[in-house]
Amino acid sequence: MTTNYDGLTKNSWPGTWSPSSNAPIALDTELRGTLQSISGAAGDRLTDIFGQRLTEGMMVYLKTGYSADGKTRLSDSYYKYKLLNGESRNSSTGSMPNSESNWSEVSFGSSSNQVSSGSLDLSKDFIITSTTESTTLDVGSLQTKGGASVSGNLFVGGNVFTNGNVKLTQQKITLAEAPPNNPKLGDIWYDILEGGSYQYISDDTSSFWIQFGSSF
Repeated sequence: MTTNYDGLTKNSWPGTWSPSSNAPIALDTELRGTLQSISGAAGDRLTDIFGQRLTEGMMVYLKTGYSADGKTRLSDSYYKYKLLNGESRNSSTGSMPNSESNWSEVSFGSSSNQVSSGSLDLSKDFIITSTTESTTLDVGSLQTKGGASVSGNLFVGGNVFTNGNVKLTQQKITLAEAPPNNPKLGDIWYDILEGGSYQYISDDTSSFWIQFGSSF
């Protein structure tokens, strides 16, 4: 945050301030490697921290998120500083390199972050940085033990796997070795044994499955 000296008087000790001569205070913006707090406003972001005050492993609290240099920083989050390969502190100036790539978000808690009950109310974008692929019901970056509802569009960049039927509002798609019981007009059945695709239709006298493709 912007340095606030309200109620403080500069002491004779360099870099310290206090509300009285008996209680010296050192501000985070005047120390090296401490936990610091920034607002996220222009001029008060991760890369605005002076290189002389950086040290590996130091953490910074970010009040308001921002985007810069291809990185999206989240509000009310903590970030940790780390040198990149080949980087080091300048022995003459004491400064360390400071780019957005030097900072990574810090997560607190167990390796598997869980919300076991209640609601997770998010007013901003929720970004999961884990890249764990989903291979079973219990493996993946995002897992839910119950159902999931999506009010808007849903984009899937990879394959979609299911242990059951895929049901649409107006029609049902079934992946099985045999046609489903009690089908409705428009339903689609994909024969996983033979590889054919069928749709349930009706003429003037009866309803039946008709093949419309060799693959789904």
